[in-house]
Amino acid sequence: MKQKGFTLIEIMVVILIIGLLATVIIMRLNYAKERARDTQRMADLTIVASALDMYYGDNQSTGYPNVSTATLINTTLITPNRYLERNITNPYPTANFNANQYYYSFIDANSYRLYFDPERDEIATCGSGCSGHGNIYLIKNGKVANNW
Repeated sequence: MKQKGFTLIEIMVVILIIGLLATVIIMRLNYAKERARDTQRMADLTIVASALDMYYGDNQSTGYPNVSTATLINTTLITPNRYLERNITNPYPTANFNANQYYYSFIDANSYRLYFDPERDEIATCGSGCSGHGNIYLIKNGKVANNW
């Protein structure tokens, strides 16, 4: 007499295959999310660079602001001049991940640097989107890894 149904081994093999596929899919989704957040960070700094260029155009006698990063984004560029439409915030802030910071470094009245630390090593450059007198740098492990 033939039995109908699956054996325990067959069911375990199917569950193992489904588990492996689910793991691969979840890993790829996390990778895509990290890349998207890094792309957002680059876009945010490009917006800040454009706002700094507008600020510089209006204040050529004094040049770029000599302020901290928080003051630059939250005060100097947003109020009262409205160079930024909105506050620039990290797309994924966490307490234990320091790569969520944006950095502004005043060099002199005519130049500055913008920094960020990505979650992923593979970052596309911002190309011609980085204009003006400043540079946007990629920081990896506390050292400048790339200059766009």
